Order: sequence, then C-alpha cells, then structure tokens
Amino acid sequence: RECVVEAGECIFVPRGWWHLVLNLEESVAITQNFASSVNVNHVLRYVENADLVSGLEQEKRAGLHSAFKEALRLHRPEVLEGAARRG
Repeated sequence: RECVVEAGECIFVPRGWWHLVLNLEESVAITQNFASSVNVNHVLRYVENADLVSGLEQEKRAGLHSAFKEALRLHRPEVLEGAARRG
C-alpha cells in the first residue's frame, strides 16, 4: 500500500509492518516506537534479538533487552510483573 502524508498529518504503522518512508521534499519526521503494558511482552521478545533492532549502535544492541527490563523493574515494576503473568 502507498500513501502520501501531507503537512500536518500523521500516520500510524502497526507493529510488525515493514515499511519504507520516502520524503518527497524537505521534511521533519518524528518517529516513535511505543511500548505499553499491553504489548510489552512482544517488545521484550523483539529487542531480545539484537539483529532486529535498528537506530542504535551495534555494540549497544545486545544489551538493550536487559537494559529495558531493568528500567521497567526500577520505574514500572507493575508492567514487568503483568508481563510475567501473561507470559
């Protein structure tokens, strides 16, 4: 599928959808990967495979999974506990 996002618009790309962005003119693009209590198990499984992670220096990718879990343990332990219950 293709679309053109005009000035002031935004687009949501669902989890797992491979995509390509081509800026047709000078642009400012803001992107974010969203982790919530609902999808945290998927995020943890994804970042566990350093080969799938992009946007981060190669040497930092291997430690991302443990760093993310530690941040959850320190700042949002209820999310990590819920993830463990859901498996």
